[in-house]
Amino acid sequence: MLALGLPPEAVIAVYALAGIGSGLFNPLLETLQVELIPAALRGRVQTLINAWAWAGIPIGGLFGAVLLNFGGLNTALWLCGLAYLAAVVRPAWRMDWSLPVTAAPVPTLKITLPRVEVGERVPARRR
Repeated sequence: MLALGLPPEAVIAVYALAGIGSGLFNPLLETLQVELIPAALRGRVQTLINAWAWAGIPIGGLFGAVLLNFGGLNTALWLCGLAYLAAVVRPAWRMDWSLPVTAAPVPTLKITLPRVEVGERVPARRR
């Protein structure tokens, strides 16, 4: 939006919409991580994800400074915007969009309990 040279009102509107979208997307992403990562590995995997994300922060700042120095503001904005778009759209490239194969029905477990008549003493369970 900044690279297109639009008025500040349009930029603020797009940034607000993007903020609402990311605010809705991040809890869904966390839910998928908890659902898909096995419980025994969850702590390690999520720590690794956070470590890589935080490690990229200073690298991104240095990369942005180099882009500004050699390409100027407009080039840096376009390259960062395209890189961000590629990072957001990349999971859709690897998605299997075919219909899922239906699984066989899960057998049900039938439990029968002993019948006790009213007024009959039930023996206490030993501990």
